[in-house]
Amino acid sequence: MNRSLQARIVLFFSILFIGGQVLTFISVYWVSKDNVLRQLGQNLVYAEHIFNRLITERGKQMASETRILAADFGFLAAVNSNDRETVRSAVENLTLRIQGQRGFYIGLDKKVVADTAGHFEGNPFLFLDAIHIAEKDGQAVAFGLIEGELFELAVVPVLAPVPIGWVAIAVAVDRNLIEHFKSLSSTALEISIVERSVIGNRILASSLPDVQKQALSERISQDKIPMTQDSKLVELGMNVFLTKSQQLPTARTDQLILAFLQIDLAKAVHPYLILLYAALGLLGLGLVATLLGGILIARRITQPVRLLSEATQRISAGQFDQLIPVKQRDELGLFAENFNAMTSKLKNTLEELEEFNRTLERKVEQRTEQYKQANEELTQAMYRLKMAQSQLVQSEKMASLGQLVAGVAHELNTPIGSINANMPILGEYIAQTISVIDQLKRADLSELGAQSLEKMLEEIEFDFIKEDAQLLIAGVSNAAARVREIVLSLRNFSRLDEAEIKDVLLEEGLNNALSFLQHGFKARIEVIKDYRLNKPVSCYAGLINQVFVNLIINAEYAIKDQGIISVITRQEDDTAIVEIKDNGHGMSDDILQKIFDPFFTTKAIGSGTGLGLSIAYGIMKRHKGSISVSSVLGEGSNFTLKLPMHQKD
Repeated sequence: MNRSLQARIVLFFSILFIGGQVLTFISVYWVSKDNVLRQLGQNLVYAEHIFNRLITERGKQMASETRILAADFGFLAAVNSNDRETVRSAVENLTLRIQGQRGFYIGLDKKVVADTAGHFEGNPFLFLDAIHIAEKDGQAVAFGLIEGELFELAVVPVLAPVPIGWVAIAVAVDRNLIEHFKSLSSTALEISIVERSVIGNRILASSLPDVQKQALSERISQDKIPMTQDSKLVELGMNVFLTKSQQLPTARTDQLILAFLQIDLAKAVHPYLILLYAALGLLGLGLVATLLGGILIARRITQPVRLLSEATQRISAGQFDQLIPVKQRDELGLFAENFNAMTSKLKNTLEELEEFNRTLERKVEQRTEQYKQANEELTQAMYRLKMAQSQLVQSEKMASLGQLVAGVAHELNTPIGSINANMPILGEYIAQTISVIDQLKRADLSELGAQSLEKMLEEIEFDFIKEDAQLLIAGVSNAAARVREIVLSLRNFSRLDEAEIKDVLLEEGLNNALSFLQHGFKARIEVIKDYRLNKPVSCYAGLINQVFVNLIINAEYAIKDQGIISVITRQEDDTAIVEIKDNGHGMSDDILQKIFDPFFTTKAIGSGTGLGLSIAYGIMKRHKGSISVSSVLGEGSNFTLKLPMHQKD
């Protein structure tokens, strides 16, 4: 009992020591945390003052420079010229000198006379409230959204000497500008600019990492960010930020733009981690000392337990039949009885476990067989997927073939129509001639006489028939020759019987593709050819012709009304270059990034498979060549093909 009491005493002091250390650690932690938060709050207020000062001074400086440059004689002469191009050029020059991104000149009627981007000319100025402020105070500095992007605007009147208009210079407020503000702060400051509107809230610019930026976007879209002047703790992803919001001056009363200044607590408290580690170290040392003392005391009571330990070793070796003799009636005797009972149960449990193991092995074999069957099913599914992919590629080929067939049908229709028109006339002439011959066979030529024969020939207009029949036969012959020429051109174009690399003229394939496809757009699209290569190129002709067809079809689709398709061939070193240009609607940067992706299409549903350019890309890679595209939205696109002049099979 004494030894049991000693163990309890050791346990009591161990718990007392650990509890005291833990309470001390928690107290120090909360006091330190409160001090750190107060200090960070003061830093955030100081950062807010710096941010406001930078914004104010930057806007005032931009307005001052704008006012000086707007008073220049050359600028005044330009805006008084009433020529929009001259005014736009003057505004562009002024904008560049102030290092702005957007410039406007607004007339006295509050309409935009010149816009450096050319988007709002002739329309009312977006920020009439800013003009009213400029009329009252001589200048206006505010923030506003132009085409979805945030700008800081400086609006000043143009005086000559009375106001004749206003100049507005806009500087983009983007991540680079925010990073500049952020670099001026001594703390780990993050800045986010947010728009609040009736249709929803969104982030305009932010220095936050992508994960925290996404979390902030979700919270402001759900209106869960406090819009107060006080500092608040806000959880963004796995990080907690001390956050303070500030409303920015806006150029329109219906727009609300807020700046969120945030400090990452994890980065801010990093210098204080040394104290935390020191406290944890002391706690660990105390715990080790307590454990060592407990071990020394525990060793004094291990002697009676040695017999139990030896018995345990025998049991661990599999000798379950040897039980521990029970000689005492104290705690150790009770422990021995319980140990013997446990040994018997352990023996029974091991026997049950062996049976369970055998059952488990059978189930594993069954599950392995199931996995094998599932693997076979997966292999079959992969095969079906590849077949489906091949069918999609074939579908794209058939779509191009459909337009080729339409062109070939149009080309064949003219000579076949000529043959169809001439053949009935020739048949009638032959029937009349046969009728005369039959009459001659039945009549006696000696009795008929030359005069009667001549009369019969005159009745059927034999001389005209003879002359006209020759013309008709010549027409049919020419039409048949044209049909043969078209069929030969189609055969050369497709090269279906050639599975090897051949030397061919790319110009022939381009001409044939244009000939077969041009019938659908020649009335509205002009085709300009500039062939400067005119040399044989080693390639799979049928595949290259398929690329030509896809690019010409896309160019024709891009031109909605009247337009021009230019086809250029040339040579650079040992590379053949083919360019197919159009002046259609062009493509945006987002579309250009995905233009060669499989199944991507800008056509209406049912009008394209989205595989044309992907197949073309694969064909060019097979030829060790390349395909690239450049495009300007609203101006057109230019596809460039590069092929080695010579290559091996």
